[in-house]
Amino acid sequence: MEPMNILVVDDETFARKQISEIVQKVSPKCLITEASSLSEAKNVISQKDFSIVFLDINLKGELGFDLVPSIPKQTKIIFVTAMNNYAIRAFEVNALDYILKPPTVERVTKALSLLNDESQVSNKALPFSMDDHILVQTNQEIKFIHIFEIRYIQA
Repeated sequence: MEPMNILVVDDETFARKQISEIVQKVSPKCLITEASSLSEAKNVISQKDFSIVFLDINLKGELGFDLVPSIPKQTKIIFVTAMNNYAIRAFEVNALDYILKPPTVERVTKALSLLNDESQVSNKALPFSMDDHILVQTNQEIKFIHIFEIRYIQA
């Protein structure tokens, strides 16, 4: 994987460090910048080009979606959040991926591989792992479930 400039935006120090450490393990040559608020992230984005922004949804009363208009179109967004109810909106703003906390090395690796394989992603489906979540609509709600929770599928 070639070196990239990556921005990690999360109001929780532990969460920022966790993502940064995982990204560093997966791609040691990446240059990682961290921001703890939307205003800090906007300032950093105005000064530097990033390949990817890892973005939390809930940022001390603000929504990560409020940062999206400030992110250049060529910069990919990967949401990393504990909130599973914003996935549809995330993909409506063309997020590259949506990772539920806590992130794992395997999940971040898979998300970063989407960036490298983006031109091929539309042509082939990626295999699921047992740790993956899928978005399911039931009669009552839309929610994420783990692949390992699926007993059967009926259409």
